Amino acid sequence: MVVANSLMFLGVLILGAVALFLIAVVIWLAMRFHGENSKMRRETIKLQSELGHTMEKVLDATEVTNDRAYKLLTRVEEVRQVRRDEVRALVREETEQIVGDAVKRICGSVEGVLAGLMTGIGERLSPGTEAHVSEETDALPAHRSLQPARTPVTRRRLRGWPVLRWEPIGSSEQVAAAWVEATRESLDLLHEEGAPGLILDVSDLDELDDIVVAAMAHLCEHPMLETGLRVIAGTRGRRTRLQSAWQELGSPAPLLVYESREAASPPLGRRAA
Repeated sequence: MVVANSLMFLGVLILGAVALFLIAVVIWLAMRFHGENSKMRRETIKLQSELGHTMEKVLDATEVTNDRAYKLLTRVEEVRQVRRDEVRALVREETEQIVGDAVKRICGSVEGVLAGLMTGIGERLSPGTEAHVSEETDALPAHRSLQPARTPVTRRRLRGWPVLRWEPIGSSEQVAAAWVEATRESLDLLHEEGAPGLILDVSDLDELDDIVVAAMAHLCEHPMLETGLRVIAGTRGRRTRLQSAWQELGSPAPLLVYESREAASPPLGRRAA
């Protein structure tokens, strides 16, 4: 009888210990869930704040664009015999670059917010595979970029001049053929339209190497460039290097190299030196 009572008492103690252990586990899980939830909330608020700062920068850029457009219109009003379509073209050329940069900043910020939020959610839902989730989310922006795909050559107008800009979408060895092909197609169209000439903008390229110079020489064979090719180098040093490389190449076609867009695009009524 005594042994039976002892065994019963021991069983009650064991059950009580198990119950206390289960209660402690439930409390620990609840505290951990609460802590992880609070951390996710703080990170979400931080990402929203960063997106808000980006939108403020976009608004500032828009305000700057409006100011530049107003100044441009004020300056144009002082010039006589300017047609309305020329005014619209000038305003569009001045504002196009700023608006494009603002759109890129918006896409980059939204992409970063979404990627960071998805990374945090994945890490919280799978705490045992944090390393694996991190590796996958690191590659997320590269495969799901919100920015539009860049073309090798973009076209715009500057003070009535057609401008073709070579985009740095890869090394010169990889993109030179695409640059030449896209530029030749644009030259054919401009030749049919009776354009006054062409301005080639290479200021965004990382380096003006021999491949870039050879591509320019190949383009100078086009009938539209018989009077010469206008090139925007970007800086004085790049301009000097490009002129030296052109002289070493020995091409008979004239190459007019400028440091800025303003110098390369004089009013069509006169020509820059």
